[in-house]
Amino acid sequence: MTFADTTPDAFHALVSHGLITDAQHDAALAHPEAAALPPIPGPAHALAWMRLKNLIAEEELDAAVERLEAASPAVAAFTEAEDIAYDADDLLDLGKTGITHEAVAALFNEGLIDTETRDLALRAAPLTGAPAALGPTLGWLVTDGLLDTEPFEALRARVAAEPAFATAADHRRILDEAQAIVAADEQETADMLKEFARSQQASWRNFGMIVVAVVIVIGWYLFGR
Repeated sequence: MTFADTTPDAFHALVSHGLITDAQHDAALAHPEAAALPPIPGPAHALAWMRLKNLIAEEELDAAVERLEAASPAVAAFTEAEDIAYDADDLLDLGKTGITHEAVAALFNEGLIDTETRDLALRAAPLTGAPAALGPTLGWLVTDGLLDTEPFEALRARVAAEPAFATAADHRRILDEAQAIVAADEQETADMLKEFARSQQASWRNFGMIVVAVVIVIGWYLFGR
């Protein structure tokens, strides 16, 4: 699959959804880095790249979404366009942390992920962004469910058993960074579950107090007057 096969379609989809103008579409294709772009998974990835390269400002995008929302009669594709804009925001934030196609490819080249995981990650990761961050990218693969916990733990064990040489040290550093991200995510999930359990207990206590109060009022009404 080549740039000519995929990239114009992704950018043209943004025009079709009313998120960018024809002039912005042409500017994207004329950008000096456009020809080197990898195949683009979808319009959100194209939009995130345009945001990164300042080919469309956040204010311009917000205005486009607002126009679609306010259109009369209503634009049927507004919800889909809004979803694309939100997804592009998420991709832009990921790219700023160094989670990119380059980082995914580097993990694959280092033998730390397999072909299936690489292909899944390329569909989900931003095209470009900050310099490739392999540890955070590997951690993201686990926390986003693109790499299951079991193969990740097997990878940690394999890397820990690698003979001591320069590549092994790099691999351990990548795995340590990834594990720190996974552990932080697990702790955050545990804290959220605890908070939810506490709120449920408080709700039941409040409900019980209300029931008791209702019973007292009914008892007074029936027998206390």
